[in-house]
Amino acid sequence: VYRESVLRPAVDRYIQSQIRTNRAVGELNHPSGPTVNYKEVSHKIESLEWDGNNIIGRAKILDTPNGKLVKALLD
Repeated sequence: VYRESVLRPAVDRYIQSQIRTNRAVGELNHPSGPTVNYKEVSHKIESLEWDGNNIIGRAKILDTPNGKLVKALLD
């Protein structure tokens, strides 16, 4: 759990540098470090918004091997 004074600037930078430039992607499992392994990508983060103290996100499941696994689990 992070204080808002730490989290808000980090999230705002991520929105500017990754989401608005269409580079925000994620892996099926949590990566072991800060770098995304593109062979493991399952989704693209399309938006993050603040809702009070919460962050609400929207992601698109991609047509990658891991994305297909996510789709199968959701079905």
